[in-house]
Amino acid sequence: MADKTLKTRNNDKVMWALLTVLLIFRVTMILAYPLIIKVMPMWEWTNNDGYEDIAVNWIEQGVFALQEDCPTASRLPLYPGLIAACYAVVGFHPVSVMLLQVLLSVATGFMLYGLAKNVFDRRTAVISLLLFILHPQVNNFVFRCATETVFVFLTMGLLYFTVRYLQTEKRKDLLLVAVFLGLSLLTRQTFMYLALLSIPVIVIFRVRKQGIVRISGHMGLAVATVVLIVTPWLARNYALSGHFPVLQTWVGQPLFQGTYVSMHMSEFLQGNKTISELDQDALGLINAKTDAYLSESMMDHRPVAREVMADQHARHLAYQGLMEDPISSIQMAMINLFLAPVLQMTWKSTAMLMIWNWPLLLVCCVGVCLSFFKKRKAFFGALPVVIVFGYLLSLHAIVWPQARYILPGLIPFTIFAGYALSKVWPLNKIPNDEDPEKLRPGV
Repeated sequence: MADKTLKTRNNDKVMWALLTVLLIFRVTMILAYPLIIKVMPMWEWTNNDGYEDIAVNWIEQGVFALQEDCPTASRLPLYPGLIAACYAVVGFHPVSVMLLQVLLSVATGFMLYGLAKNVFDRRTAVISLLLFILHPQVNNFVFRCATETVFVFLTMGLLYFTVRYLQTEKRKDLLLVAVFLGLSLLTRQTFMYLALLSIPVIVIFRVRKQGIVRISGHMGLAVATVVLIVTPWLARNYALSGHFPVLQTWVGQPLFQGTYVSMHMSEFLQGNKTISELDQDALGLINAKTDAYLSESMMDHRPVAREVMADQHARHLAYQGLMEDPISSIQMAMINLFLAPVLQMTWKSTAMLMIWNWPLLLVCCVGVCLSFFKKRKAFFGALPVVIVFGYLLSLHAIVWPQARYILPGLIPFTIFAGYALSKVWPLNKIPNDEDPEKLRPGV
């Protein structure tokens, strides 16, 4: 049965044709990069958030540092590590990283197609992949120095193998979930709290079907895998700061910046300031506050230790700001639920996503309702996708309402748009497998 499933996938000519189109489309974006940045200079490959500086320092000095010989834990290591690996092989040429991001994007498309097909059917998979190929923000990040392409890939892998595990109950699928989760925590620590919450939930809901011994063994292996992946980084940070656990010391500052932007959102909506300008205002304010706080402290002067102290202070200020007027903060978060999927640093780029993401989300919601009422088994099979999207949207509606942070959850969520559109755009020439061969326990 497993051999038959693999053979079917290998013979899916539609999928391979679409993945070829995806590859060509993404490579074309890189070829058009010089023209694109003439129109949108802010999309140029730059040392965004210091990732490239860290990569260069890592290669030249052997130190994970933003500044020469000054260790940092302000950024997580996976993305600068990928940049460093590319530069070590071909020299300091950003195109090599862009091409790697193209390959990761194609791999994301492969898993998106497989996810949609396993949960729904081939027509849904075809439309979902077409939406992914055309998504303007996904195309944008392929040639930019940012973690988005990598994190979308990791989130897709996390969800793809989570859904597979719930279908197959195979230990190897849960092991791959753990690998993608561990790597995601070395890119952004976003899923840390969701992962901790999911462990007891999975145990409770699967123990009756799989048995306490089996599910405990599976979860123990998954936890051990994640711990194995993140432990070297945690140990390094403990040695440099004396604090544990420290995944990243760049949490409180972005939290403060995000809440500041939300509280001053009216200035953007009225056209008085861009999100970028509000972000810079917040950055200047929080830097002044943390510098003053650190200057008064006579504690540990090691660079990473001081980063931890500054992060804790910035987090305290951000939470304090949110709690000063809880009702206003709740209202702000509710408004951000609508703004976060489209909000970018300027009105021009925000308007572009308004045209694409708002209609896409509307169709996704239609697909969620249709699947719940007409294909409930598929709806529950895709529930992890709904949960991750809802988690990312809710979290960033509170802490930093930006479309780039919603994107990793939005791309998997588009399988519901694919399902809804497959009902009005049937693609009759494409075999549908209305009752597709699903992965079942023992397959």
